[in-house]
Amino acid sequence: DYNLCQFTNPTVANLTMIVSGTLPVVWYTSLTGGTAYSATDVLVPGTTYYAAYIGAGGCESVTRMPFDYVLNGCEVVIPDGFSPNDDGTNDTFEIANIGLLYPKYKIEIYNRYGNRVYQGDINTPNWAGVTTESGLKFGDNIAPTGVYFYIVYFNDGIKKQVQGSVYLSR
Repeated sequence: DYNLCQFTNPTVANLTMIVSGTLPVVWYTSLTGGTAYSATDVLVPGTTYYAAYIGAGGCESVTRMPFDYVLNGCEVVIPDGFSPNDDGTNDTFEIANIGLLYPKYKIEIYNRYGNRVYQGDINTPNWAGVTTESGLKFGDNIAPTGVYFYIVYFNDGIKKQVQGSVYLSR
């Protein structure tokens, strides 16, 4: 098992990076036969991928190496602050590994008055300090510097919601 948590939406190409050797590798859906994956296919936890080396002349190795993709060592990391100032560092409130571990998650962010300023999930971008809720109007919808409160719903039927605060610094 390898820890691929350092990648956002790890792909078959990330698997290829961890295989030692100089020969090209093709990943398949089964030990024999099956379909070859594309390098851009996103990995699915709990899936076994099968690697075959491609030798000189395009010949494939006789045996395929199985790789079980599990999420060992991955954990959700919630930051306590971010600074959406377009400097390329911490410009969004990003919860590491949440989409990988809890693809059905939802997040809500509230200001100090209890007004929801942002609601997101795996299909929305990380919060960049801009309100997405109608009825709240800041200058250009930009949330001011301050403390905001979040609720993360993991929606896996096991892990309970988490609440906390995050400091937005401009």
